[in-house]
Amino acid sequence: MSESGQWLSDLHVRSGHELIRDVLLSLCSQGGWIVCEKDKDALLAGWEEEMCEQQRKDEARKQAKVYEHWRRMIKALLLRQRLRDKFDISVSS
Repeated sequence: MSESGQWLSDLHVRSGHELIRDVLLSLCSQGGWIVCEKDKDALLAGWEEEMCEQQRKDEARKQAKVYEHWRRMIKALLLRQRLRDKFDISVSS
C-alpha cells in the first residue's frame, strides 16, 4: 500500500479526537504554535515585550562584566605599584 493509502486507512481507524491530537502534536513538534486569531496580537505584544526585557537584562549583564574586569585590572595595577614601592623595583622599558 502506498504512503498516502496508508494515511487514508489510518484516518478511518482513528477517532476524530485522536486525529486532531496527532495533528496538533505534529505541528507543535515542528516548532510551531497554534493560537486563536483573537489572541494573536496579545501574544505577539507579550513576546516582543519579553524579547525587550531579555535584551535589557543581557545588556545589564554585559555592563556588570565590563565593570568587574575594570575593577580587577585597577586592583592588579595598584598591587603592582605597592610591590614596586615596597621592594624598590625600578621599571625598565
